[in-house]
Amino acid sequence: MPDNTNVEKAHWGLILGFAVMLLLMLALSASALRSNSTLQQSVEQVVDQQRVKTALVTAMRDAARERTVLLTTMLLTDDPFAREEAWLAFDAEGARFLEARETLRTMRLSATEHAILEAQAGRMLASGSVHRRIGELILAGDSVQARHLLLDEAVPLQAYMFDNLNELAVLQEQEASRAATEAEAAYRRARNVTIALGSGALLLGALIGGMVIRRSRRAELRLFREKERAQVTLQTLTEGVITTDDHGRVTYLNSAAEALTGRSAQTARGQSLGNVFVLAEAGPRTELVQRVVHAATPHSDNRALLRQANGTTLAIEYTASPLRDRNHRVLGMVLVLRNVTEVRSLTEQLSYQASHDTLTQLFNRREFERRLQLALDSARTEGRVHAVCYLDLDQFKVVNDTCGHVAGDELLKQLAVALALQVKSRDVLARLGGDEFGVLLEECSPERALEVSQAMQRAVTDFRFVWEQRVFQIGVSIGVVSVAADSGSLTDVLKAADSACYVAKEKGRNRIHVYQVDDTALARRRGEMEWLQRINEALREDRFCLYAQDIMPLSARDDLPPHREVLVRMIDDQGEPVPPQDFVPAAERYNLMPAIDRWVIQNALDLIAQIEAPKGGAFAINLSGQSLCDDGLQEFIIHAFLSSGVEPHRVCFEITETAAITNLSRAAQLIRTLRGMGCQFALDDFGCGLSSFTYLKNLPVDYLKIDGTFVRNMANDPMDRVLVEYINEIGHVLGFKTIAEYVDDDAILILLKHMGVDYAQGYGIARPAPLTPACAKRAAATREREAPPTRTSRRLG
Repeated sequence: MPDNTNVEKAHWGLILGFAVMLLLMLALSASALRSNSTLQQSVEQVVDQQRVKTALVTAMRDAARERTVLLTTMLLTDDPFAREEAWLAFDAEGARFLEARETLRTMRLSATEHAILEAQAGRMLASGSVHRRIGELILAGDSVQARHLLLDEAVPLQAYMFDNLNELAVLQEQEASRAATEAEAAYRRARNVTIALGSGALLLGALIGGMVIRRSRRAELRLFREKERAQVTLQTLTEGVITTDDHGRVTYLNSAAEALTGRSAQTARGQSLGNVFVLAEAGPRTELVQRVVHAATPHSDNRALLRQANGTTLAIEYTASPLRDRNHRVLGMVLVLRNVTEVRSLTEQLSYQASHDTLTQLFNRREFERRLQLALDSARTEGRVHAVCYLDLDQFKVVNDTCGHVAGDELLKQLAVALALQVKSRDVLARLGGDEFGVLLEECSPERALEVSQAMQRAVTDFRFVWEQRVFQIGVSIGVVSVAADSGSLTDVLKAADSACYVAKEKGRNRIHVYQVDDTALARRRGEMEWLQRINEALREDRFCLYAQDIMPLSARDDLPPHREVLVRMIDDQGEPVPPQDFVPAAERYNLMPAIDRWVIQNALDLIAQIEAPKGGAFAINLSGQSLCDDGLQEFIIHAFLSSGVEPHRVCFEITETAAITNLSRAAQLIRTLRGMGCQFALDDFGCGLSSFTYLKNLPVDYLKIDGTFVRNMANDPMDRVLVEYINEIGHVLGFKTIAEYVDDDAILILLKHMGVDYAQGYGIARPAPLTPACAKRAAATREREAPPTRTSRRLG
C-alpha cells in the first residue's frame, strides 16, 4: 500500500511536474509566439513602407522623364494637334509627379529622405516653371527660344532631380537591407531562447520551434524578395549607377553602368574606381573618391568623355554623392552616369539650324545681323573698315511662276554654291530671305568691295539654270555700302544697303550701285519710304476724306442722268489735305492702293446711303490695278453693299484701261459679277493704251471715259480732236456711253456737244467738293492750292 502510495505520489508528482513544465513551456511558447508576431508585423510594416516608397520614387522619376520626352516631342513636331495632345499629356504627367511626391512626404521618412525631398523642392518648382515656359513658347511658335531654354535650363534642372530620385532609390535599398539584417538578428535571438527554455518538452518545443522557424523564414523570404525588387529597380534605370566602399573599391554596377563602361559588374566588383570609371582626360579618380567619401562632399553636374573598355568614347554627365547609413556615417560613394551623346549632338544640330538657312545651308539673316553688329563694333573701337553687299535676284519670279517653287528652290541652292566661290572663307554669305542675299566683307576697302560685287554679278550672269530641258538666265542687282565708325546702327547699314540695291534695280536691273551719303537717287528712295510710313499712319488713324466731282450730261435725254465721281484726299498730321500726286506714287509702289481703295469703297457706300441722288444717277468709285489682283476684293465689295444697304445700281466702278488690259481675266470676271448685281462700270483713261479696241469687246462696261490728255488740247490740236471724235464714235457703235475728262473751258465743251459726246467732267464743269462736313472745313484751303489735275492725281483727288 505504501508502495502504491509512493507510486501514486510520484505519479501525481510527475503529472504535477509535467503540468508545471507544460504550463511553463506553454507560457514560454506563447511569449515566443507573441514576440515573433510582433517582429513579423514590424518587418511587414517596414517592407510595405519601403515598397510604397520605391513605387512612389519610380512614379516621380517616370513622370519627370515623360515630361521631358513630351517637351522634346512638342519641339520636334510641326503638327499643331500633336503639340496640343503632347501639352495635355505634359500637364497630366506633372500632376502625377506632384501626387506621388505629396504621398511620399506624408509617409514616415528618415532625416536623410527629408533632406533630399527639401533639396528637391526648390529645383522642382524651377523645373516646373521652366518646362511650362518651354511649352508655351512651343505653342506660340517660338521653337528657337524653346530649344535654348530646354538645353540651357530644363536639362540641368532635370538632371539634378534625377540625382535626388536615384539617391532616394539607393536609400530605399539600404533601408530594406537594414530591416532584413535586424529581422534576422531578432529571429536568432528568439529561436535560441525558445530552444534553451523548451528543452524539457521536446515534442511541444519542437512544434513551437518549428512554427516559429516557418514564420521567420517567410518573413526572411519576404525581405529577400523586397531586396531583389530594389535590385531590379536599379537595373531598370537608364542612368548608370556605380557604388563603391569607403576605400573607392567598386561594389555594384547596374546594367546601364555596365553598358556605359563596357565592363561587367562581376569583373568590376572589387576593382578601384579608376579602373572602371575611365575618362578620356588623363588623371586618376582618387581625387574624386577623396572628395566624396572622405570629405563627404557631393560632386555634381560634371561633363566628361567616358572611355569604354573597347576604346569608344561617350559624352556623359555624372554626379557623385556620399553613401550614408542611418547614422549619417559615410559607407562609400554612389556615382550616377548619364549618356548625353545624343543630347550634345542635338545641341550642335540646333545651334547650326539657328544660324543657317535650311534651304541653301548659308548663314541666315539672324546670324548675318549678329556678325554685322560685331563688325560695326570693331569699326567703332578699332577703326576697321568693312563692306556689306545686298543682292536681289532679277527674273527669279519667272522661274518660280513657270516651273514651280521646287525649281525656284533648286535655283537658289545652285546659286548659293556659285556665290560662295566668289568670297573668302572669313566673309559672311547669307540668305536674307526669298531671293535676297547678303555678304559681309570683313576688313575690306570700298574698291575691293566693288571688285567682289562685280565678280558675284558675273557669276550670276554667267550662270545657266536648266530645268526640265528649259534654260534660264537671271541677273542680280547689288547694293554696296561701306561699314566704318560713322556708319550708324545695324538698321542704318541694312537700310542703306537695301536702298542702294533698290536704286540698282531702278536703273535697269542687273547693276551695282554703291551707296553715297549725298546720292540723289537714294534721297528719292528715302522720300518714298517716308511717304510709306505716313500713308500707313493715315490708314491706321482714318485720316482720309472724300470729295465728289460732277459728271454733267451734254444733252437733255432721259437716259443721261447726272453722275458724280468720288475722289479721296489724305490729311497729314497737321490736319492739312495732301494732293494725291504726292502720296499716290508711293502707295502704288508699295502696294498700298488696295487698302486705300477698300477705305474709299466702305466709306463712300456709307455716305451714299445717306445722300439722295437724281433718278438714275450714280456715284463713280475708282478701283486701282493692284486691287484687281486682290483675291478678296469681290467678296469685300459685296459685303460692303450688304452692310451699307446701298442699291448696286447707284454705284459705277471705274477701272483704268491699262489696269483692265493688264488684268483682263480678273477684270472681266469682276465686271460680270458686279454688273449681275446691278452695278455699272466705266473704262477710265480710254485711248492711252496700244490695244484698246482689241480688248474692248471682252470688257462688258457701260461707259468709256476718253483720256483727258486728248481732250485737254482738242480745241487747238486737230489730231487730238480727231482722236476724241473717233473714240466717241467707236464707243457708240459698241453701245457705250462716252464721258470726256479734263473739260476745263467752254471751247472744249462746245466741241464735245457738237461731236455728240454724252458726258463731260472737269474743272470747267465743276470742281471737286467735300462729301462730309469734316472735309468741308478744309475745302477753302484746298481750292487755293488745287491746280488742274494730272492723270494720276485726277483719279483720286
